[in-house]
Amino acid sequence: MKKNKLFKKIRISLKDKVPKPKGNDQIGDRFKLLAHEFLNDDTNYDEALIRATALYLRREQHLKNSKNLDKIISYIQLFLNETKDYKNIQLVDTTKKSRLLSNSYESKPATIAKSDKRIQKGEITVLRSKVSRAKGKSNHFLSNEIYKQYKQGLTIIFINFSMEKQKILTNFLEKNKQSLNLLTVKFVGDLEIGEINELARLSKYYNIKLRVVDSLNSFQQLVKDIDTKNTGFIDFDSQFIDIDIEGCLNKSAYNSLLLPANICDEDFEALVNSNCSNGAIIPTYLMKKYDFKVIDVFTFNFLLIRLNNTYDMVGVPYSSMMNYCAELTLEDTVEYIQNLSSLPAFNETDIVTQKLNKLYADLRNTDQDNLLSISMQQNAYRIDFKKAFPCSFKNTSTLVIAYNFTPFVDPSAIVVAKRIQEEEWYSDVICNDMTAIRKRSESLAFIGKPYINSVITIKTKPTFAHQPHYQEFVDKSIEVLDLSKYEQVYSRSFFVAAHFLGFEVKVEKPEITWLAEFSDPGVFDVQGNKRYSWFRDLAVRDKYVRLVYEKFPDFKKYRLEENDNIYFWSELLPFCFADSIMFTCENQRRVMLNNLEINELRSIVENKSIVKSQPTLPEFFYTFKEVENNIEDDYINIAYFGSFYINRNFNDVFEAINRLSLDKKQKIKLHIYTNQIDDVIEAATEYGVLDNIVVSNYLDYLDFLNILDEFDYLFLMDTNTDGTFEVNPYLPSKLSDYLGSKAEIWAHCEKGSSLSNHTEVTHKSYIDTPLSIDSVINNLFSIERV
Repeated sequence: MKKNKLFKKIRISLKDKVPKPKGNDQIGDRFKLLAHEFLNDDTNYDEALIRATALYLRREQHLKNSKNLDKIISYIQLFLNETKDYKNIQLVDTTKKSRLLSNSYESKPATIAKSDKRIQKGEITVLRSKVSRAKGKSNHFLSNEIYKQYKQGLTIIFINFSMEKQKILTNFLEKNKQSLNLLTVKFVGDLEIGEINELARLSKYYNIKLRVVDSLNSFQQLVKDIDTKNTGFIDFDSQFIDIDIEGCLNKSAYNSLLLPANICDEDFEALVNSNCSNGAIIPTYLMKKYDFKVIDVFTFNFLLIRLNNTYDMVGVPYSSMMNYCAELTLEDTVEYIQNLSSLPAFNETDIVTQKLNKLYADLRNTDQDNLLSISMQQNAYRIDFKKAFPCSFKNTSTLVIAYNFTPFVDPSAIVVAKRIQEEEWYSDVICNDMTAIRKRSESLAFIGKPYINSVITIKTKPTFAHQPHYQEFVDKSIEVLDLSKYEQVYSRSFFVAAHFLGFEVKVEKPEITWLAEFSDPGVFDVQGNKRYSWFRDLAVRDKYVRLVYEKFPDFKKYRLEENDNIYFWSELLPFCFADSIMFTCENQRRVMLNNLEINELRSIVENKSIVKSQPTLPEFFYTFKEVENNIEDDYINIAYFGSFYINRNFNDVFEAINRLSLDKKQKIKLHIYTNQIDDVIEAATEYGVLDNIVVSNYLDYLDFLNILDEFDYLFLMDTNTDGTFEVNPYLPSKLSDYLGSKAEIWAHCEKGSSLSNHTEVTHKSYIDTPLSIDSVINNLFSIERV
């Protein structure tokens, strides 16, 4: 249809067939303007109508003018009815007029002015973008090409058939005798030979296609083989539905679900808990889109409702009492729980909760690590280990204080979760909301998950050492915590607030055992400079002074009341009051104790301290998934993960690679995962090793673990303290992650550091000896690779 004829058709329809709505004389003119604007060489008539309609309906929803809305819907529907491809599409569900075409659009209503001659270009761009994105979601405009692949008809899957239900089935077939040529019947379940013979007799008598399957795998194949446009489910264990096959098929369209018209969050509870009839009919292509392994109509249909909540729902009720389920593997059970847990549960007796409780009961004898591994494989983050292993969590006796905790992305948060996993502490975690300064990665919540009873998140402004902000975290935490159930409290810095809260817990409950861990020296930074942040509220500092003097009267000679440095007190309070102090390495303990301003405290801390490196996760954390990569086996592949600074010894590495013979240089690849991609490329180009470098962005932490085994060698660098401390007090946290991999480790060390003395580091080069890198690289070529 040519453009001028289309515009004429719009004009005539507006003027003659549908009167302009009262109260808004500009609507008709505006619609003509919109339609005309959209009708260009690249836009077809249907698209113009859709876009124009979307903007108008959005406008009218904003005005809440239902009369105008009805008029607009009427003439838009008129246009669609006259358009071949959209003739059968209904803009409005007659049972619920609030379900409109426009509910997928979020564009702000356009300002309507009679003098407007054209739409703002920006408005058109935004609208087109909105419509383009919504077309994939809005079922009114869903392409029917997929739907056309299926033949006209209905496949019904029957569950839980028995001879006692034979009469019900016969009545159903008899009622629909005239439409049985459109019906294909499939039965799922362990049927007796007599039941199978009866079904065969009915199949022959009524001349219907019939198939019986008895296993989960067969069911999955059964679903794949369905070739009718619609598929229904019927459960004989519930009240049998009185289905009119021909009526259902006449109502069905590729953009409709034949489900209760009034289903929404408000009346979901009533539907779930009602004794309604069973049965559900849905488009077959939708059923195949969602690959549910578990035969449970209840789960499947409610998930479809939630995942496709823009579908019109027109009329056929179905059961909430689906009980049949094939014998499930652990993988199936995990998927089932994940799916069911996405549905709302309204009380302890509703059917969602009942089904979940039964499934969790089936997990009681499962190995926790195995369950965690499968949960990670399926990203089943809704699995609740408390429900699977309730007895274990009855003895939750540890309070973990982690100012920064997973799923926030930060090394300190991850280490605390790894510590819980390693120590198997059944614990409650209290942390701060770090949204303002840290990103989230939900997969991190799997670390320590089998042992975490609850995570209490305090909402305060994140801070490293600003006293009013961390004090708010401490005060709010004390208010919400019930300390009576805890026998141990664990706190870890770096983020000083953790130790200040640990101290307050110890003061509130002196009999509790306090374990305080330090990741690094607190008072001094990596350059050896003293950190400083002062107390805004000196009354808090004065309280600390008083309690220290009460326990250690001899410390008065050090005039602690004159020290207002928060970092000093974040070390002193744990040293004085914690029952045990944990250091990451021996060098760290040595440096922190030797820098203590209170001499008498050194021996006290040394006697109650332990040295324990950062935890390494179990093997299954490294092997539960495959990570896409560009690693070629023909090369010696070395990987580095972390910040990239060319002046921090990477220049030595690049120069060493460039000094290799041409034959060797062509066989080595250094994979660098960092945020400084441009810096890597620039430096690699400058040093003539660009062909040897593969640079990529940081990986998600669990992806990082699962790619490590793909490399031959894992490279890490020591912190260069350059004589700042008597010994290097740092041990790279990346080492604990590398140790869980099968790849060999190459460490570029500072002499005398904990890393340089580590027995599990296979290859070592040294910061002050650049030529040692040449020795390591050449040695890599002499090692036979498997």
